[in-house]
Amino acid sequence: MLTCVNSTPILKLYFTVAEVASCAGVKEVEVQDAIEYGELRVFDYLGGNARISRKALEAWLRKRIDLGSSPSSRVGH
Repeated sequence: MLTCVNSTPILKLYFTVAEVASCAGVKEVEVQDAIEYGELRVFDYLGGNARISRKALEAWLRKRIDLGSSPSSRVGH
């Protein structure tokens, strides 16, 4: 389950919600690498935000990179 947080983005990576987290009604999320909190925080474009486990997202990012996709590029719907 995703929990709410409030913070300022540091490193922005853009993905579709389907690829990153299950957030109904949100198409894309803004991911912040929050190393000091030991997690990656996920911000949607509707003013709300959520977070998922750092290990889960890092594993997903490694898989994307292994497939030759750039994690810093915009991903289509």
